[in-house]
Amino acid sequence: GNIRAGAEIKLRHFDLWHHFAFGGFADGYPSRNDVARHALNVAETHLAMKVEPSRVWVIGDTPLDVECARSIGARAVLVGTGWHTHDELVDSKPDYLLPDLTHAGPLLAEWGW
Repeated sequence: GNIRAGAEIKLRHFDLWHHFAFGGFADGYPSRNDVARHALNVAETHLAMKVEPSRVWVIGDTPLDVECARSIGARAVLVGTGWHTHDELVDSKPDYLLPDLTHAGPLLAEWGW
Protein backbone atom coordinates (compact mmCIF):
# COMPACT_ATOMS: atom_id res chain seq x y z
CA GLY A 1 0.00 0.00 0.00
CA ASN A 2 3.00 2.34 0.03
CA ILE A 3 3.55 5.02 -2.55
CA ARG A 4 6.88 4.70 -4.34
CA ALA A 5 8.52 7.54 -2.38
CA GLY A 6 7.46 6.04 0.96
CA ALA A 7 8.68 2.58 0.05
CA GLU A 8 12.00 4.00 -1.10
CA ILE A 9 12.51 5.90 2.16
CA LYS A 10 11.77 2.81 4.25
CA LEU A 11 13.94 0.49 2.17
CA ARG A 12 16.85 2.94 1.88
CA HIS A 13 16.86 3.27 5.67
CA PHE A 14 17.84 -0.42 5.87
CA ASP A 15 20.03 -0.30 2.72
CA LEU A 16 17.57 -2.55 0.84
CA TRP A 17 16.32 -0.29 -1.96
CA HIS A 18 19.04 -1.38 -4.40
CA HIS A 19 17.74 -4.97 -4.22
CA PHE A 20 14.50 -4.00 -5.99
CA ALA A 21 14.64 -3.53 -9.75
CA PHE A 22 10.89 -2.89 -9.84
CA GLY A 23 7.87 -2.87 -7.58
CA GLY A 24 4.18 -2.27 -7.21
CA PHE A 25 3.25 0.96 -5.52
CA ALA A 26 -0.01 2.62 -4.53
CA ASP A 27 0.60 5.75 -6.60
CA GLY A 28 -2.57 6.17 -8.67
CA TYR A 29 -4.29 2.96 -7.54
CA PRO A 30 -7.36 3.09 -5.29
CA SER A 31 -7.00 -0.38 -3.76
CA ARG A 32 -4.29 -2.86 -2.79
CA ASN A 33 -5.82 -5.36 -5.18
CA ASP A 34 -5.24 -2.91 -8.05
CA VAL A 35 -1.65 -2.47 -6.85
CA ALA A 36 -1.18 -6.25 -6.89
CA ARG A 37 -2.51 -6.58 -10.43
CA HIS A 38 -0.29 -3.72 -11.57
CA ALA A 39 2.76 -5.18 -9.78
CA LEU A 40 2.23 -8.54 -11.46
CA ASN A 41 2.08 -6.80 -14.85
CA VAL A 42 5.25 -4.84 -14.06
CA ALA A 43 7.03 -8.05 -13.04
CA GLU A 44 6.03 -9.78 -16.26
CA THR A 45 7.18 -6.80 -18.31
CA HIS A 46 10.48 -6.55 -16.44
CA LEU A 47 11.16 -10.27 -16.73
CA ALA A 48 9.78 -10.52 -20.28
CA MET A 49 7.87 -13.64 -19.33
CA LYS A 50 4.64 -14.85 -17.77
CA VAL A 51 4.86 -15.01 -13.97
CA GLU A 52 3.01 -17.83 -12.24
CA PRO A 53 0.99 -16.02 -9.52
CA SER A 54 1.42 -18.90 -7.06
CA ARG A 55 5.17 -18.10 -7.06
CA VAL A 56 4.46 -14.50 -5.99
CA TRP A 57 4.50 -13.58 -2.31
CA VAL A 58 2.80 -10.55 -0.78
CA ILE A 59 4.32 -9.58 2.56
CA GLY A 60 2.39 -7.29 4.86
CA ASP A 61 0.95 -6.74 8.30
CA THR A 62 -2.81 -6.54 7.75
CA PRO A 63 -5.61 -8.85 6.64
CA LEU A 64 -5.94 -6.58 3.59
CA ASP A 65 -2.53 -7.82 2.47
CA VAL A 66 -3.85 -11.40 2.41
CA GLU A 67 -6.86 -10.23 0.39
CA CYS A 68 -4.47 -8.43 -1.95
CA ALA A 69 -2.39 -11.58 -2.46
CA ARG A 70 -5.42 -13.75 -3.06
CA SER A 71 -6.80 -11.28 -5.64
CA ILE A 72 -4.00 -12.33 -8.02
CA GLY A 73 -3.56 -15.92 -6.84
CA ALA A 74 -0.42 -15.13 -4.85
CA ARG A 75 0.66 -16.41 -1.45
CA ALA A 76 0.67 -14.24 1.66
CA VAL A 77 3.02 -13.67 4.56
CA LEU A 78 1.81 -11.60 7.49
CA VAL A 79 4.14 -10.10 10.04
CA GLY A 80 2.67 -9.26 13.44
CA THR A 81 4.30 -5.86 13.71
CA GLY A 82 1.26 -3.77 12.81
CA TRP A 83 -1.94 -2.77 14.61
CA HIS A 84 -3.93 -5.97 14.11
CA THR A 85 -4.24 -8.57 16.83
CA HIS A 86 -2.75 -12.02 16.40
CA ASP A 87 -6.26 -13.51 16.15
CA GLU A 88 -7.23 -11.06 13.38
CA LEU A 89 -4.13 -12.04 11.44
CA VAL A 90 -4.77 -15.76 11.96
CA ASP A 91 -8.40 -15.35 10.85
CA SER A 92 -7.26 -13.90 7.52
CA LYS A 93 -5.53 -17.24 6.76
CA PRO A 94 -2.08 -16.19 5.52
CA ASP A 95 0.30 -18.86 4.25
CA TYR A 96 2.80 -17.75 6.89
CA LEU A 97 2.33 -15.70 10.04
CA LEU A 98 5.51 -14.43 11.66
CA PRO A 99 5.77 -12.41 14.87
CA ASP A 100 8.48 -10.33 13.13
CA LEU A 101 11.04 -10.81 10.39
CA THR A 102 13.68 -12.21 12.75
CA HIS A 103 11.60 -15.42 12.65
CA ALA A 104 11.66 -15.82 8.86
CA GLY A 105 13.91 -18.92 8.77
CA PRO A 106 11.23 -21.42 7.64
CA LEU A 107 9.96 -19.01 5.00
CA LEU A 108 13.47 -18.33 3.68
CA ALA A 109 14.11 -22.08 3.60
CA GLU A 110 10.98 -22.55 1.47
CA TRP A 111 12.30 -19.90 -0.89
CA GLY A 112 15.62 -21.74 -1.09
CA TRP A 113 17.66 -19.06 0.72
